[in-house]
Amino acid sequence: MATKNELKKLLDEQLNPARVVVFRPELARVLGSVNAALLLAQCCYWADHKPDEDDMFLHERAQWQEELACSRWELERDREVLMKLGLIGYGRFGAGARVHYWVEPTRVQALCWALNSDRCLTKPEGQPKNLLWLMDEFEKVIESEKVIATP
Repeated sequence: MATKNELKKLLDEQLNPARVVVFRPELARVLGSVNAALLLAQCCYWADHKPDEDDMFLHERAQWQEELACSRWELERDREVLMKLGLIGYGRFGAGARVHYWVEPTRVQALCWALNSDRCLTKPEGQPKNLLWLMDEFEKVIESEKVIATP
């Protein structure tokens, strides 16, 4: 029987250890989707590692599907969730109108603040968070100027 260290070594040897996607369960709960949480994590990763001159990064649908093991429809649905919350944006630019993405740092910062704030753990009625409530919280956070925009 393999030990924990042997299992990790086996996984690292058999699977590419550089192809790990960060998963944050608290994001999945509040966004209502594991894939939306994974997509946000990967957008933040690529924004930090591969920005072009406009802080955008090029990423095609097939790349997302390969990275996140999701269908086209899951990708489109979760991208819309993140866009409606103002966390990411995307557009077609350049030769061939290729899809470029960007992350809205102030909104991501507001999300993190809202998730870590004691008053934001549950709605006043004790009901779990939902998308519309979270959007309202984002607006409160941004309006209260407790979030410092990243230059």
